[in-house]
Amino acid sequence: MPAEHSLTPKPAGRDLHNVDPKALSRMSMAALDELFAELEPAELSAVQGQKRGKLLALRGLDWLPGPARQLLMGLVNRLPIWSGERFEGEFGTNAWVLPGSRIEFARYLVREREAIDGRGVVLHLDYDVAPNPKLVRDFIGELRELRPGVYLVRTRYRIANERAPKISYFLLES
Repeated sequence: MPAEHSLTPKPAGRDLHNVDPKALSRMSMAALDELFAELEPAELSAVQGQKRGKLLALRGLDWLPGPARQLLMGLVNRLPIWSGERFEGEFGTNAWVLPGSRIEFARYLVREREAIDGRGVVLHLDYDVAPNPKLVRDFIGELRELRPGVYLVRTRYRIANERAPKISYFLLES
């Protein structure tokens, strides 16, 4: 007798294609965690090249109401400091804007691996590479695709007892 297959459809989840990237900065870190868990990992080949960055959330700001967080992140994103990231092969780097110049600082190695929280696969951005100063080497990024050309990234920071608390979420766009 052939095995039975369930014809019951999966319950409908959030329509991720309708998530408004502009509204993400109103979300709490916990809400961003839940959204991040629903996303698929990005393909390394898809993230290649320069990506514009936008800070969405910082640890410790969840006490602010959503609209206030959105306003604050909007102000921070207008500062000409961090412009995004650039991916080349299995390496990436942060793109910074300083008066009169653009520099790349804080390189990382990009690998597909299990998320630190154990909730699926991510593109793991490992800053523990030789060109970086010790302070930068303890950063970890985890990247997933929100939709084609738009990526949600969370950053963590390794501390002495091997915990890696989340410190921010940001968006990268082609």
